[in-house]
Amino acid sequence: MSGTPLWYQLPAFVLCIFPVGVMAGLLTLESGSVWPAAFLHAAHNNYDQAVFGIITAGTNKMYFVSETGVLTILCAWVLAAILYIRAKKQTAGIQK
Repeated sequence: MSGTPLWYQLPAFVLCIFPVGVMAGLLTLESGSVWPAAFLHAAHNNYDQAVFGIITAGTNKMYFVSETGVLTILCAWVLAAILYIRAKKQTAGIQK
């Protein structure tokens, strides 16, 4: 995560890892296995480096990509929200 100051790295890392943890937890609960969470982690790392890393250049690159990047953080929160809403709907449908 070099390229950004520590005061930025710490909160940005938490803002990125929290939704990824939510997604991993939801996938594990839904599937009953840790493998979907492991594949999520691998896909997260690959996508972040292969896609965001290529389309972003310059000295401020780490503000946009990696565990401290705004693009990564936004995508993680959007996907976590979608999975959470989906899980809540499924749970509500089961309880009826």
